[in-house]
Amino acid sequence: MRIHARFFNSKWACVLILLLPALLVSTVLFPSSAQAVECFGLITDTHIGLGKTVDSDMKAALKYLKKQENLVAIINAGDVTNVGGKKEYKKYQSIWKASGISVQHIATVGNHDNATGGYKTWLHRFGYYKYTGNTGMQHFKNIINDGASFNRVVKFKTANVIVIGHGVRSSGGVYPNYCVKWLNKKLKETVRSGKMAIVVTHYAPWHGVDDRFKLIPKNLRRIYGVCQSYPNVIYVCGHEHRFEQDKKHFKAHYTYETYSKAKKTRYKRAGINTSKVKYPVHLLCLNAVSRNKGVYSHHPKYNRYTWAYLLKSTSSGKLKFIEYNATKGKTARSTTFKQKKSSSIISMKAPASVSDVEVKVWFSDNGTYSGVKSGSTVRIKNGKSKKIKGIPQGVLVKVEVKTAISGYKTPKKQAFEMTKKASKISFTYKKKELKLRGSSL
Repeated sequence: MRIHARFFNSKWACVLILLLPALLVSTVLFPSSAQAVECFGLITDTHIGLGKTVDSDMKAALKYLKKQENLVAIINAGDVTNVGGKKEYKKYQSIWKASGISVQHIATVGNHDNATGGYKTWLHRFGYYKYTGNTGMQHFKNIINDGASFNRVVKFKTANVIVIGHGVRSSGGVYPNYCVKWLNKKLKETVRSGKMAIVVTHYAPWHGVDDRFKLIPKNLRRIYGVCQSYPNVIYVCGHEHRFEQDKKHFKAHYTYETYSKAKKTRYKRAGINTSKVKYPVHLLCLNAVSRNKGVYSHHPKYNRYTWAYLLKSTSSGKLKFIEYNATKGKTARSTTFKQKKSSSIISMKAPASVSDVEVKVWFSDNGTYSGVKSGSTVRIKNGKSKKIKGIPQGVLVKVEVKTAISGYKTPKKQAFEMTKKASKISFTYKKKELKLRGSSL
C-alpha cells in the first residue's frame, strides 16, 4: 500500500498509528452485531402533592434510575399524583425535568389521578373545588402524556411496552370492552415480532379499586386473561402499597404464574387453537415509591422505604428484575428469567420417485434460526425432516412447497404459531395431492 509522503509526515499519521491497535481491539471485542441491551426503570404510586416526603422519595428513585446503563425508559404504573390536581401534575413534571433524565417517560392512570371519579372530599381537602368528572384525566393526558392516548404502545428493540389506561371508575367500567380487544391486537403484533410484551396497568389482577368496596375493576380479569393467552408477557402493576410485614395483603414482588380467576378471552388467530392456550405470566407487582407514615397514617409501625425497580432486557431473551431500596441504598432482591423459545420440525414424506423437495420458510419476526433466514428455501429429502431451533414463542412460521411434481397438486402456504412444545408441520403425498398437516400443540 502506498502512502503519500506528505500525509505520512503529518501529525495525523501519528494519531492514526497510535489509534490503530485500539480500533482493531474494539472491532474484535465490540462487533457491530452485538446484542441490544435495554434497561427499563419501574416506579409506581408516586402520589405527588401529598407532601415533601413523597417529593424527596421520587427524587431519590429517579437519581438511582438515572445512573443505570442502557436506560431507555422509566415506567410509572399509576397514581402519579395524589388527587389529580393541575398543580400536582405540574409539580411531578418539574421533578422529572429537574432530574435531568432524558429517556422516554411512560405512565398509566391510577385512581388517584382522577379523584373526581369518587373522592371529591379529597379534592376539597387539597383546594380543588371546580373540577368536573374528567378534569384529572384531561390534565394527565395533556401534561403527562403530551396529548397521547391513555392506551398506547411504545416500541423498543427488545420489547414493546403496552399501556392500558382508563384506570378510574367510569360508566364503561375501569377497563371498557374495547380495551380488551385493543390489548389482544397489540399483544399479537408484539409476539409475532419476536419481542417480549410489557403490559402496564394500575391494578393487580386480584385487587379492587378500593379495599372498602371490594370491587374488582370491570374487565380486569379479562385483561389478565388476554395476557395469559400469549407467551412471553410481563405484567407490571402497582396500587397495592404492600407492606412486607402485612401477611394478609403481601404477595411476592415477582411471581411467574397463571391467575386462576382470570377469564380466558379466546380470540381466534392463525395457526393455533386458542381454547387450549394458557401461558404463565411474569407478574411484577411493584411497591409505592414512598413508604412512610405520611402515606399510611393507619400503619404507624412500618418503617419508611423508597422503592425503585429495574427490568433489564437483551435481544437474546435474557431478563433481570431488580428491586432497589433507595433508603438503604442497596439492592433488596433480584430475579433472572428468560424469554420462552421453541423449535419447529418440518418433515417430508414423498413418493419413492421423489428424491427431495424445496420448501420456502418465513418467520414473522424476519429472524434467522438454525441457519435458515426468513424467506429462504430449505431442501428436504424424502422421508427426512428439518429442525429449526430457538424461535421465540408467539412467532408465526409460514411454509410453502416450491417444488412442482408431475401429476401432483402442490398445497398452498401454511402457517402455525410457535408454542410451548416443538411445532410440527408435515407434508405427505396421498391420492395425487400433497397434504400439509400442522400441529402447534
